[in-house]
Amino acid sequence: MSSPSTTSIIRIPFSSDVGYPDYNYQEIATILSSSAQITRAINPDLHLIAFSRSCYIDVMDWRTQECFSMSTQSEDLDELWNGIVGVRFCEAYILCVKTRSVELYPLPPLPISSASSTSAPRIRPVTSRAFPNTTFRGVSISHPQLRHDGSFPSWMVSFLAYDVLRGLFHYQVTIELPESGLPLLTVTLAGVHAMTSLVRSPSISALAAEISGRNTGRGFVSACCLGPEGKRGVWIERTRGSTKRSVMVFSATTPLGAPIRETTLWENELDPEGRFMVDGAEIDGRPVFEIGSYDLRGVS
Repeated sequence: MSSPSTTSIIRIPFSSDVGYPDYNYQEIATILSSSAQITRAINPDLHLIAFSRSCYIDVMDWRTQECFSMSTQSEDLDELWNGIVGVRFCEAYILCVKTRSVELYPLPPLPISSASSTSAPRIRPVTSRAFPNTTFRGVSISHPQLRHDGSFPSWMVSFLAYDVLRGLFHYQVTIELPESGLPLLTVTLAGVHAMTSLVRSPSISALAAEISGRNTGRGFVSACCLGPEGKRGVWIERTRGSTKRSVMVFSATTPLGAPIRETTLWENELDPEGRFMVDGAEIDGRPVFEIGSYDLRGVS
C-alpha cells in the first residue's frame, strides 16, 4: 500500500561554471507519512525539516527519520480558526505564522530521539502577536538574518501574507536574544496593498482601518512570494469582474507613500474600532504579466 504522503529531499550541487551543465541530482532522503503533510521549512545545517498538519508542527531529522510533534492549539476554541500557514527555523526557535497571529516556539531538544516522538505535547509559544482583523491564507517568509547593531544580537525576518479579500500585508519581525530571559518579539507593519474598494492613502493606519471594515472589494489576491532577503516580492491578483490574472512585483527598498515609522504592532495598539495605529507606506506594485482564463459566462 502506498503512503498518502511522500517527501523527497534532493541535493543539487551548483557550480560557478558558465552555462547549464547536467547537474548530478542526489536524493538524500525519502520521508513517508501515513497522513497528508505540508512541507513548511528546511534547515540543511541541522538536517531538519518541518511539516504542518492542522494545528501541529512536525520537526523531523531526515537522517534518522525521528520526528518530534508539537501541538500549537490553545484551550481557546477560537484557535480552531487560527491554522498554520507558514514556518521558519530561526536558530534555537521556530517562527510560526498563523491565520491570525505570529508565534515563536522553542526548537525541540536535539538530537531528536524516538522517546520524544511518541506523543504530541501542547507547547505554549514563548511569545506571540495577534492579528485580530485579518485572515491570512498564505504567507512567504524571508531567510533570517543575524544582526549585532543593538544591545543584544537579534534575528531579522520579513514576511508577506495575504488575506484573499482584504489584500496584501508586509511585516518585519525582530527577535532579540537577551543574555537571560525570554526572547523579545517585535512585529512591524511595513506596508499594505489594499484589495478593497477604497480611496488610496499613504497612511497604513487609514488603509488597514478601511480594509478591516470591508469584506468585498475590487479583486482578490491568490498567491504571493517574498525574496530570501525580504527586499523584493511578487503576488498574483485578479480584478473583480475580469477573467485576467495579473502578476505584480514590488521592491521593499523603494520609498512608497509616507516614510515608514519604526512602530511595533502590539495588541494594545488597536483603537476601539480595531484599527491599526501604525503609519507607513502602501505597497505599490506594477504588473509584469497577465494571463486570461476561460470566461464561463459565454461573453466574448
